[in-house]
Amino acid sequence: MPVPAAGSGGGVTVKSTEADSWRIAFEPMAMAVDCSPNETLLDCARRHRIRLATSCGGQGTCTSCLVQIVEGPRPDVPAAESEVVSAERLEHGWRRACLARPMGDCTVFVPPRSTAAPLRTNVEGAAADFEIIHWNFEFRSLNFEKNKRKI
Repeated sequence: MPVPAAGSGGGVTVKSTEADSWRIAFEPMAMAVDCSPNETLLDCARRHRIRLATSCGGQGTCTSCLVQIVEGPRPDVPAAESEVVSAERLEHGWRRACLARPMGDCTVFVPPRSTAAPLRTNVEGAAADFEIIHWNFEFRSLNFEKNKRKI
């Protein structure tokens, strides 16, 4: 269950409340949640209803979910990550949330461009909130080599 992170802004030190999990603080949302070692930051955020943008549905083919690990151990950089994120950004802790698996308790900064906005609609005069659910489907081999660029 998400709880407000202690403090705000310049790095939050948190400790896990469960033995088999890491404690992840998402800033600027000021939310600290438990994350199992076998899930990605994106999966953890989704499970705790923290809204991260994912134009590819978490398949690792875009950079919508780019976040910065500002405190705590940083996960290793997979080859797929170094192909699209610059070495300088990787050195400063930027990772795609859909590929990054936490290595311990950490603080993650979510920039505005990686934050998914809540959706509202008005149906017959009554406002309603909706949540987008992303389904993960198996895709046949897609080749993105031609349009790949580093950010």
